[in-house]
Amino acid sequence: MTSARRPPWTGGSTPSAWTRAGAHATEHELAKARALRDAVRRLAGYVTQDTRPVAVSAMTDVAAALDLVNSTAAELPAPAWPCGTAASNQARTGDHRR
Repeated sequence: MTSARRPPWTGGSTPSAWTRAGAHATEHELAKARALRDAVRRLAGYVTQDTRPVAVSAMTDVAAALDLVNSTAAELPAPAWPCGTAASNQARTGDHRR
């Protein structure tokens, strides 16, 4: 984050405060996060038909952007919902009707 104002959960307003708060990432994690950011930007621009120069993403291929978002989501653990809730029933049965 390059803004002078930092979110309160970072533990302070300086990068050293972020480090003390436990905000550590490897170069690989940063590269993955940036690629995901670019993919989401590309998809958002595509869906909204935003052609402004400030909306341009480093990723130009919509299919590649979608593949990256889907593969990133597939790497994440499944959400853990309390038993008996509508969300847990949907996750268990695949029934997402309202």
